[in-house]
Order: sequence, then structure tokens, then C-alpha cells
Amino acid sequence: MNPKLSGAQLVLVPINRVGKNNFPWVENIRNRYIKYIDFYGGEYLPCTDTPGLTTTDSIFITITNAAGNTEIIRNLPLERLDYRKTLGIRQPIASRICMSDCSIDVQDSSAVGKMAAFVFWYDLPDYSRANSTDSLVIDSVSIPLTTSIRYNLFPDVDKMTGKRFRRLLVSAQELTPDLNA
Repeated sequence: MNPKLSGAQLVLVPINRVGKNNFPWVENIRNRYIKYIDFYGGEYLPCTDTPGLTTTDSIFITITNAAGNTEIIRNLPLERLDYRKTLGIRQPIASRICMSDCSIDVQDSSAVGKMAAFVFWYDLPDYSRANSTDSLVIDSVSIPLTTSIRYNLFPDVDKMTGKRFRRLLVSAQELTPDLNA
């Protein structure tokens, strides 16, 4: 399987009731080959004032294929998709999915009124084939935040000089280890 990823899409799922809560329709994921799904368990979510879901207890996810007739994942505990709890080991999806048939089953009433945030990692085969000569290198750089203004610069890292970047991931310090320690 091609290890490359072409993009990611944030999907916010409102939890309106105890029981089954369907995923919203997201046009950008339609006909995409979904490789992985990550759950983000943060209290503060982008693009919304609704608090995020911080617990994965008594919450299960069901993912259905694009035809809507086969459940790829059925009642998987949400903590298996929580990137922090699985230490970066992702549950593979490796399929096209039908967003309107995907759902999360909530058993805890304290989750009602919150949002569940998921990141869908997908692959566009044409994009991956066109760039198949590029080597995939995943590297991390720690940027010390020395000032509260905009002049926090990337450190001078020789191995990154002259390289072409495709995707950058910014992470909070509590989710990633300090590289200088």
C-alpha cells in the first residue's frame, strides 16, 4: 500500500442525543480513499463555540463503505481512534466511505451538546502516482517560542535545506515530546 497521504479533512460531529449520531455530509471526502481516521479529544475546537468532546468512554464508532452496504468498522470504541491514547498507531480504514451512513453511538448523557472532532486522512491516487518519485521523509523540528510576537523563527536545520515540503503539522507541546530535552 502506498504510504503517502494526499490530504486531510476535519469533520465536526454534533452530539445531539444519547444513542446514534450520524456524521454530517462532507463533500470534500466524497469518493476519497480514506486511509485513517483520528479522533481529536480537545475541549477547544476550531470554527465553533461548542465545547469539544474530551472523553471517549462509552462512545463507539461505525464506519460504512461507499456503497452503504458493508460496515468496515462496527461499534469500535472511540479510544482506538484517539491519537494520544494509541501513541500514533492508527486504525487503518483503507476504503471509500459513505459519510451519511457513518455514526457514533453515545451512551453517556454528559456528552450531549458537545462536538466530536475527527480528522479523515485520505489519498488521491492520481496525485500519489504523479509524485511517486519523491521520497517520503517524516521529520520533526522543535521551534522554541521565545517571544509572544510573530518573530519566532524556524531553527537552522541542515537536513531540511533545499527540500520541498508537502505538508506541515503543527502540534501542541503536550502532544509531542520536547526534542531538546
